[in-house]
Amino acid sequence: MLSCPWRIERLPVCERYGAICLMMRTNDKGFDYIRQEHKDILFPKNIDNAVRSRQIEFFAGRLLAKRALEELGSFHTDVSIGIHREPLWPSGFVGSITHSKNIIGVLVLRNNNLLVGMDIEHQIASEQSESLSNILSNKELTLLAQNGLSKVESFTIGFSAKETLFKAVFPRVKRYLDFDQSTLFKFDSNRCCIDIELHIDRVSRRYKVLFVDLGIFLITSLIEPADW
Repeated sequence: MLSCPWRIERLPVCERYGAICLMMRTNDKGFDYIRQEHKDILFPKNIDNAVRSRQIEFFAGRLLAKRALEELGSFHTDVSIGIHREPLWPSGFVGSITHSKNIIGVLVLRNNNLLVGMDIEHQIASEQSESLSNILSNKELTLLAQNGLSKVESFTIGFSAKETLFKAVFPRVKRYLDFDQSTLFKFDSNRCCIDIELHIDRVSRRYKVLFVDLGIFLITSLIEPADW
């Protein structure tokens, strides 16, 4: 579990290729104080006008990204926002920023020839699972059920795995994807790994998504060579 709010912690998640994974818990009460400490993290106009919770998410993600980039030796630590609200990393670096409730995480590498995605999800409530039938097919639900996952657990990890894949490939495809454009076809609880297939432009590509269950929330991550 993460410790006190606003403390940056490193997690050994998907450390292939020298990746750095940092996380923190945020806190509304301490936000103004820590923002004063890091005045170099500037808000774009749309964030400056956003609700406070969105400001906290943005600030925390950029603070973690800055720390990771510094650790990787980057002279440029600003991560701006693209037209689709995606993070724009300095040249030679690639990464992913994610948040769920008050948990923020980043996964950053010094390599722009890799696909990188990360997602954090708190467990989906049982009443939500009925409205998420478009996320997983019956075949995918059966696969996860055969591995001992409940319906709620299946939707949580399935949603997170597909979100991670979509984040990883977005810089290449430059468009949002539907959940039926990816398929879970293997689940390995011992290796904490999900094999997932992406179907796009009449081509299918296979990737591995790693997962770590920290009890209250789940982390999924992907680092794969960019094969397109």
